Amino acid sequence: MPDEATETLGRVVAQRSQTVQQTTRIKNRIHGILHTNVIAPDEIELFVAFGRVWRGSLPLERDEMLAVRRYLVDLDQRLADFSILD
Repeated sequence: MPDEATETLGRVVAQRSQTVQQTTRIKNRIHGILHTNVIAPDEIELFVAFGRVWRGSLPLERDEMLAVRRYLVDLDQRLADFSILD
């Protein structure tokens, strides 16, 4: 049987793994919206400050832009979770 420290570490690792999966899912949803609208991100890193400004100027429908903004808020929360878990 693992000791308490090992069990705690295992739970933290599992939580971090779930956060990685959630982050990937969010990024894939944003990529999906861009793909549906035939918008190629080229070589721009979409999830840094410059990429966020670039995404703000995209010709998306209002509901899609709202979805992207909502996903970005969720992504920011997941990224904050990493600092806690690490």
